[in-house]
Amino acid sequence: MNEQQIQHKIIKYLESNGYYVVKIIAANKSGVPDVIAAKDGKVIFIEVKTLIGKLSPLQKYNIKKIQKCGNRAIIVHSAVELYSQLLTEPKQRLIFPQQTIKTKAKGIKALRNDV
Repeated sequence: MNEQQIQHKIIKYLESNGYYVVKIIAANKSGVPDVIAAKDGKVIFIEVKTLIGKLSPLQKYNIKKIQKCGNRAIIVHSAVELYSQLLTEPKQRLIFPQQTIKTKAKGIKALRNDV
């Protein structure tokens, strides 16, 4: 799967969970993360890479700078990895209204099938 396909799945997932999502196509700076997502007063900068993709030195620098500003910047290789990272961050917990743990497990399985 290429980066664009992974980005599409990530954007679709975030939007279905109530995030306001912006895909960065061109920016005034190079090395800016691919996706910015906001929900509940929190902003997440997301750099998407394939399994063999590597961050450039400029991307590493920008991610550290974003984090030093108090924001969350993450690198993901799939929608499943994004889901996992969002759940492990207590300040950025996803809300699943009226869903059971069994339903959440089905959601993970569905995401894995998409990857």
